[in-house]
Amino acid sequence: MRRTLAAAAVLLLAAGCAGSGGGADAPTPVRVGATFGGSDIAFFLAQERGYFAEAGLDVELVKFASASDMIAPLGAGQIEVAGGAPSAGLFNALSRDVGLKIVADKGTNVPGQGYFSLLVRRDLVDSGQYTGLGDLAGRRIGFTGAGNTTQALVAAGLESVGRQYGNAGIGEEFLGFAEQVTALQNGSIEAGTVIEPFASRAVADGSVVAYPGDEFYPNQQVAVVMYGESFIDDDPDAARRFMIAYMRAARDYNDAIVDGRLAGPGADAIIATLVANTTVKDPEVHRNAGPAGLQPDVSLSLESMERDLAFWKSQNLIEGEISLADAVDTSFVDAAVGELGPYESPN
Repeated sequence: MRRTLAAAAVLLLAAGCAGSGGGADAPTPVRVGATFGGSDIAFFLAQERGYFAEAGLDVELVKFASASDMIAPLGAGQIEVAGGAPSAGLFNALSRDVGLKIVADKGTNVPGQGYFSLLVRRDLVDSGQYTGLGDLAGRRIGFTGAGNTTQALVAAGLESVGRQYGNAGIGEEFLGFAEQVTALQNGSIEAGTVIEPFASRAVADGSVVAYPGDEFYPNQQVAVVMYGESFIDDDPDAARRFMIAYMRAARDYNDAIVDGRLAGPGADAIIATLVANTTVKDPEVHRNAGPAGLQPDVSLSLESMERDLAFWKSQNLIEGEISLADAVDTSFVDAAVGELGPYESPN
């Protein structure tokens, strides 16, 4: 039933595109910034399966080294869409009136999928020096950067056992995910905040124990889709059509997830897309690792974003005045759900 509704919506969408000058003869160009990681899966699928084309869009995926590198080009109208991460840096850019809005989910710590984990050195666990989240106090911990969701994850873990990040004596080490695994293995840090597949690889070699972040901070918003304000203002219909295509891809992805793994209908095709577009080329790694969490209706976890923004403010990482309401526009997701109807899982 869901696929019938989706197909009908696409036919209506195509008619709307033709009426608005966005038909097949003149597709609207849309440049999308992405790091080509696992959480970009809905971009890849929407492109590969023709959903963007059916929406009257000529989408170009533009590779960036990091999410922070996309903010200025997005605000300047050099790209229309970006897949990035909520962070103190992003909110600081918004407080300086950089023209962009957070519009949809691109990565959530979905319960049961274990995509984003706290890794602790096995020797600390085996010796009893680490028995729970309270034992993070005073430890050297790896984060991907100051003022990002990895710090907020650890802060939430500490708060769950009555501790505050600011007075826990955390030794912050800013390292990429792969570098954190190396630092855990050589003993230069005691814990790290790492996504899949890096976490599974580290667990497999016996050097660490993984504590899934979704167990102590479920549904944390860790990646987002952003629109440039010029895209929203100059072509809101194209922005609406983009979201419909993106949501269709997100639903295909969720269809393939069973019991927290890519093991459902169409999983092999999803894995093939990940192999083709990311740096992880072994299909079995994608099959066995926790998949990136993505809501089927690509709705944002506003509660977690409010919580993380409050944490960054408490650490004096936010410059100027900014609220979540200033940063977010959920109207495109709402419109896409209205077009496609509610998601119905086949599993």
